[in-house]
Amino acid sequence: MTNLHTLLFRITAGTVLILGLAGCASTPTPMFNYDFGTSPRSDRSDTPSCHLPPVYVAEVSSPSALSSNLMLYRLLYANDQQAHAYAGHRWNMPPPQLLTQRVKTVLAASGVIIGDSMRDGNTLMLRLELTDFAHYFIDETQSKAQLTVRATVSQGTGLIAQTTFYGQAASASADAPGGASAMRIATDTLINELHGWLCEQTPR
Repeated sequence: MTNLHTLLFRITAGTVLILGLAGCASTPTPMFNYDFGTSPRSDRSDTPSCHLPPVYVAEVSSPSALSSNLMLYRLLYANDQQAHAYAGHRWNMPPPQLLTQRVKTVLAASGVIIGDSMRDGNTLMLRLELTDFAHYFIDETQSKAQLTVRATVSQGTGLIAQTTFYGQAASASADAPGGASAMRIATDTLINELHGWLCEQTPR
């Protein structure tokens, strides 16, 4: 009887352990989503001041690697050719959509954004291509958020100007939340430079 009781105890304990592990495996991993937060202040001293004619902002384009809402990072000290994605952390929409929304919000504060129905042959069009959008680790403790945008301004079939902008900001912490905060700063800085560039390309 003692051996039987021991066997039954072992079977029961094993069953409980298996069920416990199965329960752990079925527990969903918490997911944290990020965006750029509230709109940047329009009264900042570094905000360009100029009179822009109406501008139509096209949806930002990007390579397929940036078409998902994954939060990407690269380890410059290990293998900078390999992109990684944070587990449990995502942008709440793909980076091109985040950038489109942010650019339109900033320029709309200047009253220069027009809708699709108002476009004509004389409308200035701003096209943006996002080619880089990631959290870069210089070493295990130092990191920065970085994005690259190619901007094109045209009117009708004529090209007015084209250039590339680079935005970056140091991350306060070497993790996904730190990278997300730094990316917002880097993006707003880049958009501010974009705004100033638009002022130079169009009559005041």
